[in-house]
Amino acid sequence: MAVIALPFPVEERTADEKQRIEAELLPQLPEQLRQAAEDNPHLLAYLTHLPVSDIGIPDYAPELNRKLGDQKQPNLIYPTHRDAVFVHIMPGPDRNHYIPIEPQFGFDLDDRMKNIEVELLNLGRKLKALDPNENKEKQFVDYLNLVVDVTDRPVVKNIKKAESLLKSGTQVVTRVKMTQKEYIAVKYLFIRNKIGLDIAIEALKDCLHQKKATVNEIYHYAKICRVSNVIRPYMEAL
Repeated sequence: MAVIALPFPVEERTADEKQRIEAELLPQLPEQLRQAAEDNPHLLAYLTHLPVSDIGIPDYAPELNRKLGDQKQPNLIYPTHRDAVFVHIMPGPDRNHYIPIEPQFGFDLDDRMKNIEVELLNLGRKLKALDPNENKEKQFVDYLNLVVDVTDRPVVKNIKKAESLLKSGTQVVTRVKMTQKEYIAVKYLFIRNKIGLDIAIEALKDCLHQKKATVNEIYHYAKICRVSNVIRPYMEAL
């Protein structure tokens, strides 16, 4: 699994240490950032590792706007259009850092991800093929739900829907156990690994089609996030 290189050290902590530091940090956060951190444990975990004594507590912007791009030393966190994914624009000595804060932050999920792939491979031809006319992401989530067991909260609201992806007479014997928080991170990684850039490209299409942003505006923010070269060929193809 790819690991994001952070411009600051991340310390190993016990569960008690994590709980204590999080409890101390939450009251210090501005209201909107505190609410986002309470709703997204990975964001809170990320914040506890920030060198706030050096850079201060980040501002929080529910939405980006052009004025934010004019800041010389921005220290800002904002949500992306992808559920539970945030970006931290962190000032540095030579340049600003653009750090994705993804749901797997603070979790070691390598073994669970491998076990999920193994269980799906074991099902093999017993799985029905993806329906190209249906939502691809939802179908992958249904595949995932076939082989996971969320121990602290039921996550498959309609198990019959997930099991409909199996051919008649097939039963799933082994499920990979995890907590609800781990499931959120696993689902994000599973979809990201399976669909890749498809979601981002579809989001670009929808954005342009619905006139939520112009091509120039998309390039403007792509330049801020240092991904203009990455995004250019996809924009030219649309």
